[in-house]
Amino acid sequence: MKTLKFAHPFKPLFALTALILTLALVIPAHAAPTVRPFAGKTTVQPSEDFAGALEALGIELGIIRPAYERRGYISFRIPGGAIDLGSLNGEILHLGGLSLTDGDGTRVELLNFIIDTTDLVLTGQVTVDGDLVARIPLFNLELTTPPEVKNIKLTIRNVNVTLTAEAADALNAVFAVDAFVPDFSIGEAWVKALFYKDHID
Repeated sequence: MKTLKFAHPFKPLFALTALILTLALVIPAHAAPTVRPFAGKTTVQPSEDFAGALEALGIELGIIRPAYERRGYISFRIPGGAIDLGSLNGEILHLGGLSLTDGDGTRVELLNFIIDTTDLVLTGQVTVDGDLVARIPLFNLELTTPPEVKNIKLTIRNVNVTLTAEAADALNAVFAVDAFVPDFSIGEAWVKALFYKDHID
């Protein structure tokens, strides 16, 4: 019976040890935890320019529950997501949405927003007259102050919200206008997301 022989009896052990040491150098000893938001809200104050543009176009802005409006501010509840506390990269999910309806009854719904904190963009599902079209980038997000993490809360203040080129093209096509342009000011937003301590990996 033939037996397998290594050139050196401890060669496999040396190789395994080298691999472990290499991984130890590459992977941080204390990787930042990932947290999973379970509550909170993102609140938007629509800009006067946005409100004026919709009025000029004869387009009515509506709120889709469980989003709600209070004193001119529109809030969207946060039910989940995942954020790396080291880089603050990740996604924050939202419920509800916005509707845009013109005088002819054409209705566009922007639903189930996701904030991508890596690319600083907000995507949403788009429906036209009840038919689901796609999920597209809707708004670009510009941070004016650094995000804050304190205890079990992530706070992002004073976020400038502007229209993406994809959203502008889609809205112009649906409403047969050319008034929607990229980087148009939508308003200012604040994000407050809560997470459980035991959601830390």
